[in-house]
Amino acid sequence: MRLNGLVVLLALLGLTAVGCSSSRVVGNASLPEGIETAQIPNVEIAGYLYVNADSSISLPINGVVIGSDGRSEAVLTRLDLDKASIVIGSSVDSFGGTFDFQTHRQAEEALRAFQVNPEDEESWAEVSSNRLSMAHGADSWAQSIRNAFELDSLILLAEHESLRWDILTNLPENPPSRPIAAGIIRLDEGFPVALTDRIDFDLGRMDTAFGLVRVDTVGFGLYVDSPIEVSDRFGLDFLDDAGYGVLMVSRSSYSGFVVAFMLGVVAGQIGMETIDIGNTNARYSTFEGIHLILKNKGNLVFAALAADRQIAEALILSAVTN
Repeated sequence: MRLNGLVVLLALLGLTAVGCSSSRVVGNASLPEGIETAQIPNVEIAGYLYVNADSSISLPINGVVIGSDGRSEAVLTRLDLDKASIVIGSSVDSFGGTFDFQTHRQAEEALRAFQVNPEDEESWAEVSSNRLSMAHGADSWAQSIRNAFELDSLILLAEHESLRWDILTNLPENPPSRPIAAGIIRLDEGFPVALTDRIDFDLGRMDTAFGLVRVDTVGFGLYVDSPIEVSDRFGLDFLDDAGYGVLMVSRSSYSGFVVAFMLGVVAGQIGMETIDIGNTNARYSTFEGIHLILKNKGNLVFAALAADRQIAEALILSAVTN
């Protein structure tokens, strides 16, 4: 029986993440420049994403132009994004953050594309210099994000109680490619299931999986050395575009021996094979053209995703051999 690859991945992470809050060992991960000093609203947060590729990212924006006949026409334009700091509430429809563009004009174009109506209580945005700050959501959470930005009630990611900075720092210190994005996701309250409508990937069995396993928090990094251009719809096929790789990390309160045993048992049940990489071995499978490799380092569990198997293997090796 074919299983959804991400369900398998998160199930495995969940089986090895029970009680993960009991250990908070900080590592020496190589992360996108500026994430240590990025400030985020001091409110309850379910997910966080920081993007900084050291060079601008071509970002698709749905804009509006006025034709010669006076009619408005929607167009897809591209803006140059330098970095972004994005927070997500318990619903994917509740989000906010800051987006730094190369110019003030581009920030204003992004603001127009966001199309904030002054009477719309669900959306707020403003431009200061080349930065667009925004919040969106139908609940009080979005208002709290707006208040945090307007009152400068911001703190460092490492100081935020809702997220686990220590887990993120256990990504590799010397990854094979540069980290251009990193983030943290709290896998509670069915949040990942809500991503189904936002990406080109079927998460249909996710809800069932989360009912059977206890997953707390996962840190992740996105790695690539090629120029970055974001497509107008996000899905796992972006991994195939320019040699991207994703590495996830979670921590178990169990001993490394127990974690390795559990990975072996569960991986065998779902048809993952054992492969040799470097001087060690790992669990391997493919789904929808994506290579998935799992490996523990003590009670840390790593999962690599890439369209190129060599990229996935290199990410796992960089995580477990440093």
